[in-house]
Amino acid sequence: MINRIFDEPNNEDIELLYLWIENTKYDCFSSCEFNFSSEFTFTFKNNLLEGKTTNNINVYKGTNIKNVSAIIGANGVGKTTLLNFISNLSGKAFKTYSIDKGNGNYISVFRCNNKICVFNYTDFEKIECEGNIFDNNYAYSLKHQDYNDLYAKTTIVYLSLEEHSSSSFLRKENSNFVPLTPSQIKNDLKFFGAYKTPLYIFKHINIISDVDNLVTMDYLANYVKEKNDVRVSITSFWDLLVDDHKKDQVEHFFNSGTQNVRIKNNMNELGFSKIFLRFFMDELISFFDINRSVYDLLFNDITEIFEKLYSIVELQCSIDKQEYLFHGLKEIKAFNDLEKYITNMSETKNKLEDDTMFFDIPIYKLRSLINLILNRKESFIFKYLNFKLNRSEGELSKIRHESYIYYLANRDKYVQKKYNGIKDNILLLLDEIDVHMHPEWQRTLIDSLIDSVLNILNNYSVQIILTTHSPIVLSDIPGDNVIYISNNNGIRKVFKKQTKTFGANIYTLYNDSFFFSNDVTIGEFAKRYINGLYKKLKENTIGKEEAKKAIELIGEPILRNSLLNYLGDNCHINEINKVERFDDLDDIESKLLDILNEIRKYK
Repeated sequence: MINRIFDEPNNEDIELLYLWIENTKYDCFSSCEFNFSSEFTFTFKNNLLEGKTTNNINVYKGTNIKNVSAIIGANGVGKTTLLNFISNLSGKAFKTYSIDKGNGNYISVFRCNNKICVFNYTDFEKIECEGNIFDNNYAYSLKHQDYNDLYAKTTIVYLSLEEHSSSSFLRKENSNFVPLTPSQIKNDLKFFGAYKTPLYIFKHINIISDVDNLVTMDYLANYVKEKNDVRVSITSFWDLLVDDHKKDQVEHFFNSGTQNVRIKNNMNELGFSKIFLRFFMDELISFFDINRSVYDLLFNDITEIFEKLYSIVELQCSIDKQEYLFHGLKEIKAFNDLEKYITNMSETKNKLEDDTMFFDIPIYKLRSLINLILNRKESFIFKYLNFKLNRSEGELSKIRHESYIYYLANRDKYVQKKYNGIKDNILLLLDEIDVHMHPEWQRTLIDSLIDSVLNILNNYSVQIILTTHSPIVLSDIPGDNVIYISNNNGIRKVFKKQTKTFGANIYTLYNDSFFFSNDVTIGEFAKRYINGLYKKLKENTIGKEEAKKAIELIGEPILRNSLLNYLGDNCHINEINKVERFDDLDDIESKLLDILNEIRKYK
């Protein structure tokens, strides 16, 4: 019997609880199951799906965040493949993707309000369901339409700062899927977005502005209201040109005539607003056939320059070109109002032909200019600007994660293309969330992420599934929400551990054998060096003083003291009877781990 629960127009809280995958492309996963909830657990075997409730609490409950799950494992185990699979759970789009890409059958289980919904995309006509979870709140569906109805109310978002695998996520057939990667954002803004330049100019101009950075700047200026400075470098019209013939014309013009030489040599006296006016004149001459005498205006009062240029555009440029040019003058005027906040200006004299012009300005002061660019979704000035934040790679990663979430919530602000909009339910897939981050940034990462979701996506119900290499991140995620993936000679093993990760000491998490092969907790080079040192001690081929200096380098105190005791009063091994002999370094490490385990019992 099929109990349809998707017909009501009311908002529904939808959460992915479980996924069983029969196989994926290249057999990355074969008959593997993934439990994403701490409140329910499922197992599928021999055509029987068993579901049970647990006694665990959801630490994220009470907010718009339904749950946070972590997928952890080494490089190459299939973390991104799993996210890729999940991103395609959308009815027709997934079935098409499965056939085309070699992905196989699967079972998915969702919670929709108080109902448990099972979707069977296997060769089994029907699967049996058992367990207390199915007693009163079970809706079993074989119908394709039910699946589409459910996912019509869910937006799946894949967010990654890396590009290594993002191309597989740039699919267009699923209107409920949003890839947030640097290349996708650039793609959005390149063809529909804020730095679009008219084609008759674009074909001669090499757009090098970092549109990904524009999103970050908008987030910091308008949302955070960041008061710290950003360095803004300016790339000249000359350097943007890609048409060699035009370059030759401009170069000839620069190198002839006293008035032209005067313009070139006095750029440092003009100020940045006049530099942009100069670029505006470059475009007028190159693309709109305005006479070069327009350069003479540069030495007038700036108010008079604007008035004259408005008049030239109105009288000498066709109506279809005027909109872009008038907006360009409006942007330069907005920039002129910001000049009083500029500091640390570079020397601009004779620098017009390279990209060494720059200045610093408080980020929040750029709000009016950024809003002008975004509201028009077509910009004159932006192609000449590049923003550089004076932050570490880890801090930049944190800021970019937050700005991408801000982009998701404000997508219409950036692009002209019509989108269906974000649904009430968001399944947020975060790939390699800890990339480039210092351990301290990793320690605070989940808390910052939760704050961003609570504040920026506060009108949506959000489920988060993230991948990471870092045990530090796990201290903010309950152990039942952590899925481990290992790869043993090409065979993936998916499992959960009994480790209580939430609020666990980070040093304890690092000592988990899952993160270190063979329980080795020191660097591999150090291990080989110390083993070599130990061998020399046994063979009596190293002097006592040299050995002592080498041993004193070792940071682990028990290991260091054991070797010092082994060294004894002299270098002759036969004379050492004070301590137990160890066959090799692995024995010493084993002893050390035994001691650490005993200590943990009494904590």
